[in-house]
Amino acid sequence: MYQKFPKKYKKSKNKTIIRSCLKLWADIIKLPGVCELCGDKNLQLHGHHIVKRGWALCQGWFLLKNGLCVCWKCHQKIHSTNFNIVKEYHEKTIAILDRKGINYDLLHIECKSRGVDLGLIKIALKTILKERK
Repeated sequence: MYQKFPKKYKKSKNKTIIRSCLKLWADIIKLPGVCELCGDKNLQLHGHHIVKRGWALCQGWFLLKNGLCVCWKCHQKIHSTNFNIVKEYHEKTIAILDRKGINYDLLHIECKSRGVDLGLIKIALKTILKERK
């Protein structure tokens, strides 16, 4: 009975670290203050993962090049069920990646790699956020 308690504690501790790392990641992604898809400055901004996160914890959750600063309207459209809207926003995203010099296929492979050290990621994200502010 006592052996199960540390596992539960460890899981909840990891969830807390993951949440704080994702918050730091989103804060860094939102630093430009402008939607990268429509150029709007006035709407609430979100950090959007280009390569979706999936269920398993992997490196792509915290890569800065795997993020776009988008307004909530564009974010709604990106996750729309309408195929034509999703296709249009995917093409815009690919164009943005090309301008940044990022290959989507290589990004996808890099994002799916495992072996994430949450402590180091949190420290690195905090440092980057301080430097960019």
